[in-house]
Amino acid sequence: MIKARVVDAPVLAARTPMELFMYLRSAGWRHAERSGNLVSWVRSAGPEGEFEVLQPLDPGSRDYAARVGDALATLAVAEDRSELEILRAITAVSDDVHSVSIFPADDPPGLIALEDGVTAYESLRSLVVASAY
Repeated sequence: MIKARVVDAPVLAARTPMELFMYLRSAGWRHAERSGNLVSWVRSAGPEGEFEVLQPLDPGSRDYAARVGDALATLAVAEDRSELEILRAITAVSDDVHSVSIFPADDPPGLIALEDGVTAYESLRSLVVASAY
């Protein structure tokens, strides 16, 4: 597997502290301590000990992108994935996913009555409009 490195400073700087927080929390990292503009997160590495990620909190600091890059490098080693995969996961961590099924349980897929189709269309349209607000 190719383990791509992310070095593009604007891309790294575009990740917000909240996105990093949500990703670390959802990926099983534990908040250890806060020191100034950094939060320490830890995760067990089995018999080898623990991994530690330092999450920067101030996106206005000069080295914010570099600190995000350091965190990404540590995450890649700890999770045995490429930095690019982890960056995609961090970027998508706040996305909502909705699944909609319009097939009644007793009807085979691919068939729907016209009236049910109109109802489904109107319901999905309402969902999209509501999400826009």
